Amino acid sequence: MPPILEVKRLQKRYGKFDALRGLDLILSGPGVYGFLGPNGAGKTTTIKLIAGLLNPTAGSMKIAGIDVATDPVGAHRQLGIMMETPAFYNQLTGRENLQLFARLCGLNDGSSVDRLLARVGLKSKSDDRVASYSRGMRQRLGLAAALLGDPRLVILDEPMNGLDPAGIVEMREWLAQMARQEGRAVLMSSHQMGEMERICDSFTIINRGAVVASGAAAELTQSRTTVSVRVPDSETAANVLRAMPGISGVEIVGSDRLRAESGECSTADVNRCLVNHNIDVLEITTSTESLEEIFFRLVGRSSDVA
Repeated sequence: MPPILEVKRLQKRYGKFDALRGLDLILSGPGVYGFLGPNGAGKTTTIKLIAGLLNPTAGSMKIAGIDVATDPVGAHRQLGIMMETPAFYNQLTGRENLQLFARLCGLNDGSSVDRLLARVGLKSKSDDRVASYSRGMRQRLGLAAALLGDPRLVILDEPMNGLDPAGIVEMREWLAQMARQEGRAVLMSSHQMGEMERICDSFTIINRGAVVASGAAAELTQSRTTVSVRVPDSETAANVLRAMPGISGVEIVGSDRLRAESGECSTADVNRCLVNHNIDVLEITTSTESLEEIFFRLVGRSSDVA
C-alpha cells in the first residue's frame, strides 16, 4: 500500500523568499502525526499546498498514492481538512451547512450528515443557526465537515481551540478512533504541546521551510537523556564521568550533585562506572526531554511559537 501522504522535495518561493526549501513529509499509514514549527516556519504553506490552494514551485505530493499535480480531484477526494478558524454560513443551521458542503463534495447521503453531527456532539444543536454557536461548537462542526466523504487523510489546524476540558478529552478520543479504528492518517498542528505529546504517534518539526526533526514520539523524546547523580564528592565524580565514553555535558550543580547527558549509556552503566572508581552513589535518576524542550532546542525560544 502506498503512503497515505507522500510529500517530496516540496518548494514554495515568493519572489526571492523561500517559504519551503525541499520539505519531505511521509505519513506511511494510519496514525496521529504532529506537525510543529514556529510562526513563519512553513506549516500553513505546506497545508495549503497539500490542499491545492497554492501551487508549488517544485516537488511532488501524493495522497493515498494519487498525484496531486496530475489528478487533483482524485487526490483531494481522499482529503478532509479543518483550518484554525472554520468558516460557515451563519444564517444557516449546523445541519444545513453540512448538507451544503456534502452536496459540494458530490455526496447525497443525508444520513452521513446526521451521523457526523451526532459524533461530534452537535445532535441537539444541529437545527440551531451557526450564528449562535460558540467557538468550541464551530470547531466541532469543522471536524464534522472535514470527515465528509470518508477521507483517508485528515488535516487539523488547532483542532482544540475553544474546547473546554471535556471537549479536549472527547477530541483525544475522536483522534484515536480516526487513526486506530477507522484507519485514517491525521496530520495535526497545535500550540498545545502537552496535548500533542499525549496524542500524537510521531512528529515532524520544521523551521524556516525545512524539516529539522522527524520521528516517532518515543524516539524524539528519548533522544537526549539526562542522568542526575548525588555522590559524596561531585568534583571527583565529574572527572570520572567526563572520561566515560558516551557521556557528555557533565555539569556540577552542587558539592554533592552533578548531571550529564548519558547518550547510549544506561543508568546502570553510569552507576557501575562510579562504583568501580570507589565512588558511593547515594542517588541516581534519569529524565528525558519533553516535546516542548525538544522544540525549543531545535527552533529557539522566540515569542511567536506555533
